[in-house]
Amino acid sequence: MLVFYRMPILCTSMGWLWVGNMLFCSRCGIGVCSLFKLTPPTVDKAVESAEDLGALQTALRTTAAFTAALAAVLFLRTWGDPLVSGSARPFYQALLHPFGAHAVLLGLLFCPAKVGYPEARWRICKILLRTIAAPTRHVAFEDIIFADCLTSMARGLSALEVLFCLSHVPQAEPTYGKHVMVLHPHCSSMLLAVMMAAPYWWRLQQCLRRYADTQDAFPHLANALKYCTAFPLIIVDRFGTIFVGNKLMTQSEQQRLWFACNLLNGTYCFVWDVTMDWGLSA
Repeated sequence: MLVFYRMPILCTSMGWLWVGNMLFCSRCGIGVCSLFKLTPPTVDKAVESAEDLGALQTALRTTAAFTAALAAVLFLRTWGDPLVSGSARPFYQALLHPFGAHAVLLGLLFCPAKVGYPEARWRICKILLRTIAAPTRHVAFEDIIFADCLTSMARGLSALEVLFCLSHVPQAEPTYGKHVMVLHPHCSSMLLAVMMAAPYWWRLQQCLRRYADTQDAFPHLANALKYCTAFPLIIVDRFGTIFVGNKLMTQSEQQRLWFACNLLNGTYCFVWDVTMDWGLSA
């Protein structure tokens, strides 16, 4: 069951990790707001501390709100059967469906009303839109961090494709919370591959835009090449069985090709993270 909720679980977990990261930075005297704005720390430490405390409180309360909503959805999904017996079927049927759960959580994020920390929610939405439109606009540091987080959750994004393909098959005597799920016959690996590749594509576009703005081939083009290595792996992973079924290659050849693509991507990412992102090359 949890595979259908992989993405919201990853998002809330990431939120709590960010809260812990911000708390650690504040304890070490690192100005988080100044870091993301890429500006020198202010002389007035009291002002900087107040900004960081406000950002920490906003992140904490926003993450707690989404965690509470996710916990309520999972509770209804797991133990909602006796709670909704005798109630209006269509409403609770949609509520207990994983697609309805994602709609509730997305509604909280994109809600236009000025409730529930609208500035924080709208800022996330703006960063997401800037990430998608990376080739057409300047790339900020927070956009890079956000896109990097999305690449770390690419596998979770693939679970959304299953939600799009799910159709509910009611039983003769439906027991809510225990629905039968089947895949739509028109579903294929294409949508799944696109959703897995989207974060890497957005990050690649950011690197190319950074190169266009700075004309520095290194590190921007080298970083772009790192994200390019993810695409062959996704293609082989998603379409390898189709290649084998059409006798374009044998299963052993598909497995060796998958291993080679995985090795290339993993080695490139590891070397780049250690030498560039972590600065441990010296």
